[in-house]
Amino acid sequence: MIVSVQVLLLLWLGWLLSLPPEELVLRVPDDAYYYCKIVHNFCLGRGFSFDGQTPTTGVHFLHACLLIILRPFSPWDLPQTAIALSFAMFLMSTVPIYVLTKRLGFDEPIRTWVTVLWLLNPNSVSAASMGMEAGLCLLLSPLALLAVIRVLDKKSDEEVQGPVWPWLLAMVLMPLARSDFILLAPVMVALAIWVAAAYRSPKACKRLILVAAGLLTGYLAVVLLCTGITGDPVQDSGAMKLLWRKTVLEQAASEHGLAHVAINLFWTWTGHALAPIVSTINVPRSVSAGGQILAVSLLVLALAFSSSDRRWGLATVLALLHIVSWSIACSLLDAVYHGWALGGVMYAGYVIALAVVRWAGERNSALRIAVLLIWSGSLLIGDFKLRLDPPWKGQEKQYQAARAMSLVFHHEDRIGSFNSGILSWYSGKDVVNLDGLVNPRVRQAVLADEFPQLLHELRLNYVVDTQNAMLNFSTRCLYWKPDETNELFRFVDVSQGLEQRFPLMIWRVGRRP
Repeated sequence: MIVSVQVLLLLWLGWLLSLPPEELVLRVPDDAYYYCKIVHNFCLGRGFSFDGQTPTTGVHFLHACLLIILRPFSPWDLPQTAIALSFAMFLMSTVPIYVLTKRLGFDEPIRTWVTVLWLLNPNSVSAASMGMEAGLCLLLSPLALLAVIRVLDKKSDEEVQGPVWPWLLAMVLMPLARSDFILLAPVMVALAIWVAAAYRSPKACKRLILVAAGLLTGYLAVVLLCTGITGDPVQDSGAMKLLWRKTVLEQAASEHGLAHVAINLFWTWTGHALAPIVSTINVPRSVSAGGQILAVSLLVLALAFSSSDRRWGLATVLALLHIVSWSIACSLLDAVYHGWALGGVMYAGYVIALAVVRWAGERNSALRIAVLLIWSGSLLIGDFKLRLDPPWKGQEKQYQAARAMSLVFHHEDRIGSFNSGILSWYSGKDVVNLDGLVNPRVRQAVLADEFPQLLHELRLNYVVDTQNAMLNFSTRCLYWKPDETNELFRFVDVSQGLEQRFPLMIWRVGRRP
């Protein structure tokens, strides 16, 4: 059964890889093309750089390094290679998930059933199809839970045996796959303290702290790589989002972030089948956020401590602590996160759903089957919706603009864009990134209130983007003062000579301020 579902997913992957570029961009985010351009430039000897000149650390290193290794052997172009890599990691996650369900005491055929539900979750399938780091996160995150159970599910210190280095290696790789996995380190330490106090198992406690040290080692490697590339220990994308937090997100983060994360955690069980119902509930976001987190927390704790099995207590408490710490971090740093960021915590919602299945089975086998049928049905509805509803419909204009840029601009023209991934990749030009996610000079200029000067230091002739992007980065993100717009940018109409109207707006960069 599991193999049959994997084959079906491989057919889905084959269809996705066969899409022409104008359709592929509807299902792959602009940020995925940041990876492609940076890997392309690295293979050309330009180092980690998006525009070929400015070093950047706005990527997660493990995914980027695997793309660099695979590129000479891949039969596809880089966007398709990135998708295939991420999706392969997702399919490989079946192994730790199956082992996890076995460790948690599920018998056949329930074990196979819930493993298939992991594969059918439309959130996981969608995240793994984006060519981002989500596939690696979906593979590595269940290993963290397996590490905890392997180290701590014994009844005495004498039974805590076996090598710890495989789990240690997995922990080292996790921050390299996505740096916010470092949030698991304090969770591990908290569990170690709990184990030492509740179970009087010092050996297990030491091993858990050692596993947490693996996370810290991986994060230290990220810090050293960032410092070596740009001189800044913080990744460009993370540092830029911290800056956005001080501007556009300052009012929204505290009340929006937790609600958004809590709803998405709920959707990891239901596959967005209940999204229309949830969206109609008119509850203040601050109340909604606290209420949902509290409800989830109480549910998990009740399920954890209603079971006498120590493994379930450990699994559900780890899932709870991780999702709550991740939710708080999102609310403090970046209220507007994207689907691929859920890859690292998808397992938490899955474990909570498994706890519900176990709880139902302890009461009545018919109730357990009913819970599994409801869960399966909601995921299948979400899967059907995923196939019919591409998530990035607006990016078709970016692709069309990229293909038309050779007809509009001269070879020597310097182009900048706030959404520069698709434009840069499909135009073949070194488009300068202006949102700052892969260009540290933008962050430095915004902090110094010198973004207008930076445009001229970069020798930009034109900016290509949407009207909304220009408004957002001036009036909301404060890259420049709104009253400076007419001095900095002058709209250019390039429709003459083209068969169709140019799909994006073009502004000529004005005089030096």
